[in-house]
Parts: sequence; structure tokens; C-alpha cells
Amino acid sequence: MSKVVLGLILGAVLGAVDGGTAWFTPEARAGMGGIIIGSTIKGIIAGVAAGWFAKRVNNILAGIVFGLAVGAALAFVIVVLNGWKHAFAIMLPGTCVGAICGWATQRYGLAKSVQVAAMLLLIATVPAHADSVDAFNRLKSLAGTWSGKSGDAPMTVTYHVTGNGTALLETLFSGTSFEMMTMYTLDEGDLTATHYCAAGNQPTLRYNAAKSSADKLVFDFVGVQGPRKAGYMHDAEFDLTGADSLHAFWNGKNADGTPGDSHTFSLTRAH
Repeated sequence: MSKVVLGLILGAVLGAVDGGTAWFTPEARAGMGGIIIGSTIKGIIAGVAAGWFAKRVNNILAGIVFGLAVGAALAFVIVVLNGWKHAFAIMLPGTCVGAICGWATQRYGLAKSVQVAAMLLLIATVPAHADSVDAFNRLKSLAGTWSGKSGDAPMTVTYHVTGNGTALLETLFSGTSFEMMTMYTLDEGDLTATHYCAAGNQPTLRYNAAKSSADKLVFDFVGVQGPRKAGYMHDAEFDLTGADSLHAFWNGKNADGTPGDSHTFSLTRAH
């Protein structure tokens, strides 16, 4: 069997596996058929390219790097066409498909390559699709009332799960003139936060799985609606170490994009 044919078969198998892991993103399940077909085609292209390269260059490391670059380029195209949604969950497995095809076509053994490659791809892709869901579930575990301080000022924060478990409402400084709310939801598999600020604007943040860990959830800036003259919240980080303690860090931006006010909330569960 030629290296190109090996790359074609392996790329098709891994592409289908890649597409199938979209099942771990509930919002994507309705379009599973199209996702699997698209991922299979993308895998075939990466596999054929890796096989073509392997016929000309006999070097495992070079094959892996070439396949990785092709896989990353194809995945990037999908990310752009998808409006930058699920970027991490698309880029990671797509890059892995290319790298694995690059390695396998250099080794030239179909049966074993398929077995090992499929296992490696599953290990790499399942966490990529499951991260946002896990993070959202972790946030929902905060449901209840929390008390503590923002700087030196006392504050109360409540978390309420609503929408049949599909949304988490965070209320800060409840009952005051500067009460604010943040709504956390899954948007087609991406965990997003929309903050309704006392400054009158509504910034949207998105969970960054690459920067996060089990006890640290990082949210990056996506965009903001409403007036910006008073500045707006730009990014946030939640430290969830301990079941009954919570530390939140919110960083702001001024209207001109320079660093603005930052806020730290240190809270403990009240009930």
C-alpha cells in the first residue's frame, strides 16, 4: 500500500472520529451528520498531503511537523468559517489529525497506525469538547448565597440556576443602586458570560479552556454593547479552590482601550 493511500484511509478514519467527538458538545448534536462529513473530508486532505510528503522526505519528525501544519491550517479555515466559535475544540483535534497522519505515513503500517492513532485522537479531543460543559457545571455548583468583600467593602453575591439548567444568573450587590448581573450560558458548546454592568453596558466574555484548569476558570473578552465612556469589564478569572470559598478577579478597560478599574471579590458560602 502506498503512503498516499495509507494517508487517505487514516485521514478519513481519524476525521470521522474527530467529527464524532462533537457529541460531547450537546448543542452540536443536531448537526452531527454534517460535522462528521466535513471532518472526514478535512482528514482525507490532511492524510493525502502527509502521504505525499512522506514519499519525498523520509523523516518522522519532519513528517509530524508537516502534518501538524497542514492539519492546523485546515482547522483554522473551519474556525474562521464558523465565526470563531469553538476555536479550541476545532483547532486541537484538527491539528492532531494532521500530526498523527504525518507520523503514521512515515511509519507505514496501516493496522497498527489506525489503532494507535484513533486512541491518541480520542484522548486529545474528548477533553476539548467537554471542557466548557465541565466548567459550566462547576459554575452551577455555586448556586446559593455568598458573602464577603470587594476590596474593603462588604458584598453579597447570589447564584441562581434557571432556564431548566441551561443558564446561571449571578447577582452582585443585590438591592443596591449599583446592582449588577451576569448570565452564564452555553452558546453552541462555548461557555459565555454576559455582564449587565452598572455602567450601562453589556460586555460578553468567553471561557478559555487553554488558560483554565479544574479550579481556575478564565474568561476572555469577546465584545461589548452599550456606552463605553465609563469603561467596561474586559476579562475575568474565578478561583474555585475549596467547596465553600470563591475568589473572582474582574479587569476593566477604559473607553480608549487602556487598562481600567480592576475588582477582586473574596467570598465564602453563606447558604
